[in-house]
Amino acid sequence: MADYYAHFSEILENLTHEEEVWLRNQLEWLETDDWEGPRFQLDSHDYDVSCPEVGFLYEFQDDGKGGRHLWIYSEDSGDPATPPRWCRSF
Repeated sequence: MADYYAHFSEILENLTHEEEVWLRNQLEWLETDDWEGPRFQLDSHDYDVSCPEVGFLYEFQDDGKGGRHLWIYSEDSGDPATPPRWCRSF
C-alpha cells in the first residue's frame, strides 16, 4: 500500500526572547463565533475553518547551549506548505 503521508522536520535556531514571544503569539489558538484556528492563519485565504488545525506539530526546546529553538515537524501527516508561508512572516 502506498504511503501518502507528508513528513517534514525543520528547526528555527538561536531564538531571541522577542522572537520566541512573537512565535508563541502567532501559534496562539483563537476562537470566535465564526472562526477557530491559530493566529497566523487569521488572514489566510486558503485556511479551512471546517477543519481547524495548525497543519504541523511544534515544540519549543532548549538547545543545550543556553539558547532556545523551535522544532516544526510532522509525524503521521501534516501540511508541508503551511510552515514556509508562516515562516516568511518571521
